[in-house]
Amino acid sequence: MRYYVLLIGLLLQSVALLAQTNDKNPTNTDIPTAFQNVAVERTKITFNNPDFKIRGEGGHLQGVQYYTNGITEYMIVSGSSDSTSYYAMIDIATQKVVRYHEMTTTPLDHAGGIQVIGDFLVVGVEDNLDKNSSKILFFDISKPGVSDLAPALTIDRSGEFKTKTAGAVGITHFDTQHLLAVATWDAATIDFYWSNAKPLSDPACRFELIQTWTPTKGEKDDWIDKWWRSYQGINLFTGADGKMYMFAFFKSKDGNFADLFEISFSNETKKFTLKKTASKQFFVADGNHFRNGGGVRLVGTDELHVYSIPSNIKKKKTVIDWYKKK
Repeated sequence: MRYYVLLIGLLLQSVALLAQTNDKNPTNTDIPTAFQNVAVERTKITFNNPDFKIRGEGGHLQGVQYYTNGITEYMIVSGSSDSTSYYAMIDIATQKVVRYHEMTTTPLDHAGGIQVIGDFLVVGVEDNLDKNSSKILFFDISKPGVSDLAPALTIDRSGEFKTKTAGAVGITHFDTQHLLAVATWDAATIDFYWSNAKPLSDPACRFELIQTWTPTKGEKDDWIDKWWRSYQGINLFTGADGKMYMFAFFKSKDGNFADLFEISFSNETKKFTLKKTASKQFFVADGNHFRNGGGVRLVGTDELHVYSIPSNIKKKKTVIDWYKKK
């Protein structure tokens, strides 16, 4: 009898583990090499939107990510309007918008750059008028329309003008914790948060603001160039070398670029430093650009994909630019 009770207990424990949502991204990619390997000429992902009235008036798209729950492959975009923030999920196979979720209303009607980590979509929503408050929302998207009805976790932010907005967010799992980066207005600063090492699905999970990083002239001495841009999207990853990296996207008069930064953390000073190690221009079309937003997906040990988006979702034939390995 004791044997059967033990067996049932182990089975239940196994089922519970299988049911847990994933909150990590792959860490086996040689990120600098993969960035070198990605093509700058695009292929296309096209889709239409026959079923949803998307409130895009007075706003625009700004985030793009790839996600799969092991059954369906999606592209996810975040957007804003004059009344609500939202995200939409596109079924890549059927080329249709299949999920439209309004997150927050005015004044937090501006959704910025996003990142998917495991089964979680992390998105910042901000007040883009008073520019003094924002929230970071974590949605479990493993069962769209069921598990993402409410955020699994929320971080509230407020402060002086432009100092606690959330134009873009990035997140990675490093060692036992999650590192969250929040870009403020036009990425003038980056707020870095460490988690308390609880899973993102745990109600006890919390994030603590560790540092507001500001680009300074002296810190750029080892950079490949001296430029810090008005980044509209950032993505964080941990690579096969055990280092943390940040991709940052911007559009200038010269074109559309993705910059790669190495992130270092000192246990002594409890401070983060950034080092720009690479920059790459991508060629876009169909009104897409990195001012709207860019995103990265890690695919293999030496491969990653980059995406760019237009300013809005059309009823027919919206195009996402997709950059793969050369």
